[in-house]
Amino acid sequence: MSRPILATDLDRTLLPNGHWPADPQAIELFNELTRAHELLVVYVTGRNLALTEQAIEYYGVRHPDVLCGDV
Repeated sequence: MSRPILATDLDRTLLPNGHWPADPQAIELFNELTRAHELLVVYVTGRNLALTEQAIEYYGVRHPDVLCGDV
């Protein structure tokens, strides 16, 4: 059975960056909904692997199923 895919950028889309304020519940809700609906999560980001892993740890966003990084 196939899974629905959600592909998203990180900075200023899912994660705060610069002067853009974070929604305090957004990441928790993103994690909850993507797991509950068994979405295949893809991050498409200009960050390299090390910077992406740092952001995941810092912000508490779930690990992706697929990472397209350093783009």
